[in-house]
Amino acid sequence: MEIDFKNFRANKTYAYFPFADDPIQEFLLKNQILLPNSLKNLNGYTFRTTISPEPPRAFWYTDKKGHRHIGGSSGQIFLGFLKKHNATYVEMDTQNLKNDPGYAIANATRWKIIDISMNLYDKFSGVQQSYPIKFVKWNLLVPLNGYLDSSQYFLKPFQPTVWICFGLVFLYLIVTDFLKDFFISNEGPANVWKSFSRIFLIFLNMSLEKPVTRSYWFYSQTMILAFIAVNFYLIFMTSFLTVYIKVKQFETIQDLIENNIPVLMLPSDFDFYRTQLQYEKPKGFENIIVLEDYETFSRELSSMKNTSFVYSEATDKLEFLMEAQLKPKFHIIKDNLLQFYLGFLLKINSPFEEILNDFIFQVFSTGLINKWEENAYYQAKTEGLIYTDSKKMYEEEKETKPLALYHFKFAWICFIVGIFIGFGTCVLEVLYFAIF
Repeated sequence: MEIDFKNFRANKTYAYFPFADDPIQEFLLKNQILLPNSLKNLNGYTFRTTISPEPPRAFWYTDKKGHRHIGGSSGQIFLGFLKKHNATYVEMDTQNLKNDPGYAIANATRWKIIDISMNLYDKFSGVQQSYPIKFVKWNLLVPLNGYLDSSQYFLKPFQPTVWICFGLVFLYLIVTDFLKDFFISNEGPANVWKSFSRIFLIFLNMSLEKPVTRSYWFYSQTMILAFIAVNFYLIFMTSFLTVYIKVKQFETIQDLIENNIPVLMLPSDFDFYRTQLQYEKPKGFENIIVLEDYETFSRELSSMKNTSFVYSEATDKLEFLMEAQLKPKFHIIKDNLLQFYLGFLLKINSPFEEILNDFIFQVFSTGLINKWEENAYYQAKTEGLIYTDSKKMYEEEKETKPLALYHFKFAWICFIVGIFIGFGTCVLEVLYFAIF
């Protein structure tokens, strides 16, 4: 029997849905409607995924009712993708996820152990990346040098060079006063200690042992100089006692190298850094890198209590941690090591790439990504993934407190040193007169 294919018309039309229980299903074809997209409805398909706690990207958290949820911007994007395409997920137990999540997730994706991970990463070899969700820089989180010790405020009104010039002028005035007494007989016998006391009293704005009757030209100049210098000192010292004096901060990678500040880094990140030949690497930077395992690195970075190290991490993570600090202890320097895109990792030629990218476009067009990033802070705080300083303690530190003995540490040191010098001088004089 021969079939006339030229005049053949199909009475039934079938479509193939690869992720349904019944993959071949009949549907009606009316008015030449195109075949349905078999990936639009995944019919409850279960994605194999992983989630490594990486705020603000993806992490588990518990709400006030005790229910467990997935938080973070990338976690919410993934859940929204599943909801739109009628799919679900199962979390896979990937080996070494706690030690090296980046490489572990990339290898699991390459060997088809997982379909899509909720975490975002730069592109690895052997896998492909979805449409980029974030453009980040690999920055350095540097401890703040803090504030100057309050006991040093008495020295800060003048720079070291000014103090040296001030000392030289003071010495010059003593010598001049001594020579004046030496060459002018009616000024009294010349004595170095007498000249020192006279000049010192003038700078303290105190009266001399007797009225100035001669050499007024010399003392008037000294008094004017003392008036200017002492008032400048008092003005600056009074200002410093009411504020915190900041010290010079490290702003560049070169500052870290010159001061030999250790930089904490993951071994996998260090390998990635060395392979990026397109970036110019600062000379000597690798000498200050300290490698640490992932668990220790994450604990130290999230707590932000150890100010002995510089931490290397992506911009989004560092800015997220900085927001949680009521009293900043770190700052992000201007320089960065690398720049890269973050996206979901998929296996090569994954059938889900197109619909995933389409959903990412829709998320960006609606602005939902910004809302999810804001929610990530409160979700991570609820779970205890970020640590904040005590607000009460911080407010107490900001309150004005009366000056204590500690603030006059420099003055007490000078006083005690003077007592020992005076006592030693007295002992030497007694011995001298006793012997001679």
